[in-house]
Amino acid sequence: DRDVTGVQTCALPISVGTIAATVGLGWLVLPHASWQYWRGMFLDTKWLDRFLFAAANQSIRGAIARLTGHMPPTWLWLLADACVVAISMWVAVRLYRRGEPLLAITVAGLSATAVSPFSWSHHWVWFVPMMVYLVQRALTNAWWWVGVVTLFVLMGSWADTPRGAHGPRIGLYLFAPQWVRWRPLENLHLIVYAVLLIGAGLIAWRLGPAARHVEPPAATRADEAAMQ
Repeated sequence: DRDVTGVQTCALPISVGTIAATVGLGWLVLPHASWQYWRGMFLDTKWLDRFLFAAANQSIRGAIARLTGHMPPTWLWLLADACVVAISMWVAVRLYRRGEPLLAITVAGLSATAVSPFSWSHHWVWFVPMMVYLVQRALTNAWWWVGVVTLFVLMGSWADTPRGAHGPRIGLYLFAPQWVRWRPLENLHLIVYAVLLIGAGLIAWRLGPAARHVEPPAATRADEAAMQ
């Protein structure tokens, strides 16, 4: 359902209800563990601090720690996160209102991963829908295949086992110390995210006037008409 402004009025209660249902199910299945978690364990992130400087932590907070060599003060990484949230949400909202829902949702997902206090490299699953978007654009404009190939090369799960290592390293960002003596490359996920955010911002800026809402597919409109 939509109100007079075209906003989906059912989305919020459905989302809140779904969250409440999953929490309730957790209490039923694991009551003791749920009590420990919600009593305060979910706020305790100190156990993650020993991994803060690890390259696998591809968050803004982790990048600041690696680049400075020190534990970043809370105000600093929260300020950086706030700036990223403000910019990325402007881009995402503008894209959605101008008929680019896939790119808008992908920008929001990538941004949420970047501003998280701790983000393992496998949390960046939002590169997958970004790849889908790039392929979709490449089907009508061959130049977009450059973006498809570049994203695949940079974010692919390439494996390498350095001499003396106990197992393989997955991802180019872990190859930086042995290939290129430039430590900022360890923040490869964030570098790629920054480039994609700038590109999405340019697309959002160049799009035409906002529509009232994103039109549903023709089949959905036909079904709604039949129900009336």
